[in-house]
Amino acid sequence: MTAIGSLLLENEESPSLPRSPLLPKLPVGRGDLLKRLALVCPHVQTGERAVAWAIRNEPVGPMDSGWQFLCTPGEMGDVRAFGTWTIARVVEEEPSLGPHIDSPLGTTLQKEPGLARWHRWR
Repeated sequence: MTAIGSLLLENEESPSLPRSPLLPKLPVGRGDLLKRLALVCPHVQTGERAVAWAIRNEPVGPMDSGWQFLCTPGEMGDVRAFGTWTIARVVEEEPSLGPHIDSPLGTTLQKEPGLARWHRWR
């Protein structure tokens, strides 16, 4: 198993879904995805940097969304430093990602600097 897979599987207890007025209203059927986990780079976790890249790969377990949220491309370095957040928390921190969270596997998104728009590479 990969280091990413083991990190996500360690956190597979059902996370609670945060309730916040900042969460956008999402279409029915996306609620399950909001409870799933994503890898978040250390700089985003601490608030040092904002999410600038979002990559969705094949999930490694039932609670894994497949998403990785990074401040820079190639940030994967030591995955042990990454944290796991629910998708709901990611969207709470970066509401402009809300419309993109159900993008298909293989999607790579880049946020346009200074804007709330995302460019889809794949």
